[in-house]
Amino acid sequence: TQHTTGTAGVMCTANLALLCGKVGKYACGVNPLRGQNNVQGACDMGCLPGDYTGYQKVANPDARAKFEAFWGV
Repeated sequence: TQHTTGTAGVMCTANLALLCGKVGKYACGVNPLRGQNNVQGACDMGCLPGDYTGYQKVANPDARAKFEAFWGV
């Protein structure tokens, strides 16, 4: 999905699944993979500079207060 046309590729794959009647059926999931190892897991765990764990924004005062209280800082 990190290719210059990755978004279009994912959309085409989803459209193909729709056209073939595979959406919502057992073992017919469309699962586009990222181009680097474990990017999803690292992002989920808060390794993005602007996000805490679970994609909670650093700029959000409520999220920041929650993490500061938990971390004791």
